[in-house]
Amino acid sequence: MSSSWLTGLGNTVSAWQSLFALSGLDSYWSSIIFYAESNADWAHIAPIVQILNEEYQQPVTCITSDPADSILKSHHKLVRPFFIGSGIARTVFFQMARAKAFVMTLTDLDSYYLKRSKNDVHYFYVFHALVSSHGAYREHAFDAYDTVFCVGPHHVSEIREQEKVYHLKAKNLVEAGYCRLDQVFACAANQSLDSHRINLENPVVLLAPTWGPSSMVNNCLDSVIKTLTAAKITTILRLHPMTLRHHPELPDRLVADYADSGCFSFDSSLQAIDSLLQADIMVADHGGSGLEFALGLERPVVSIATPAKIHNTGRDRIALPLFEDQIRDEMGVRLDPDELDKLPGIVKELHAKSAEWRSRLAQTRQSNIFNVGKSAQVMADYIYDFVAGSQKGKPL
Repeated sequence: MSSSWLTGLGNTVSAWQSLFALSGLDSYWSSIIFYAESNADWAHIAPIVQILNEEYQQPVTCITSDPADSILKSHHKLVRPFFIGSGIARTVFFQMARAKAFVMTLTDLDSYYLKRSKNDVHYFYVFHALVSSHGAYREHAFDAYDTVFCVGPHHVSEIREQEKVYHLKAKNLVEAGYCRLDQVFACAANQSLDSHRINLENPVVLLAPTWGPSSMVNNCLDSVIKTLTAAKITTILRLHPMTLRHHPELPDRLVADYADSGCFSFDSSLQAIDSLLQADIMVADHGGSGLEFALGLERPVVSIATPAKIHNTGRDRIALPLFEDQIRDEMGVRLDPDELDKLPGIVKELHAKSAEWRSRLAQTRQSNIFNVGKSAQVMADYIYDFVAGSQKGKPL
């Protein structure tokens, strides 16, 4: 009997035990529920939980489908964690959930097998990317949510347009902001000049491809790494969690192929931002990581023009541009995959003008993102007011 089979059996038993325990939660613990599909989700929702706990002394139940989720080790007196898995126990839990507020960053609620509860539950959606809501996500990704915490004006316009096109009930749209961006921005602000050396001769590049068919992983990743390392540019690779899930062998293969260059490394951390702070330039594609880097750290991005990341089969029905396409030229330089020979020169030129880019990107952030530096506070306040019945924060 294999160890993986035993681990799977143990996880299944644990999930059903959690389902039984959750069915008996009293109102003290079931008032606010947070759900995470993986440990990586907490980068976007943990700051909200922290404010609810510390500022409002509000108990929160945190549920995860990740058996290795750090939340399961929480000993905070106001956090009660549960592992629910990704199987039938989770499906049943979603259908039977009891809560005043159910908060998550999982899309497509009610579209597939994860349904809205049969009980009276108010669902809050927290974005896990800065990108538009009508391109990279599926056509009806947000239809079933009651309240959506919008990152910037683009989300407000897009979701209102989707409601108009599909004849949907108007949601509560809150001008919230983006927790992950705030975390990156705060860390950059606290970073001393000594800890981030500014070396115009040898910039550090963070290579951060998205996942799926449009990713550099499926188009030109090896060519990008070869080009940068051949030019002796220090290159750190950080892969999307979904890429690691579908291609677990990839990091070891790339490290084996390029370690001898002396300037290539792989960052396996998914939530830590050390590699972001180390980097002077990011090389990205159509994912949201380039937006976070540029707007959070005020450092430029080289965007490799891989095929567009469009998962919305009804994209043409929404007559609005994609935020990530509009803003890409304000973040740095676009580069076609067949022009990779120009990449080292572009990286060095962007880095030489880093002060100019800091000023430009700070202005871009201010114009396009709500509540920079205080998004978690805005969302926590709104959730608490909703549960308390005061509704001080009015939605759009």
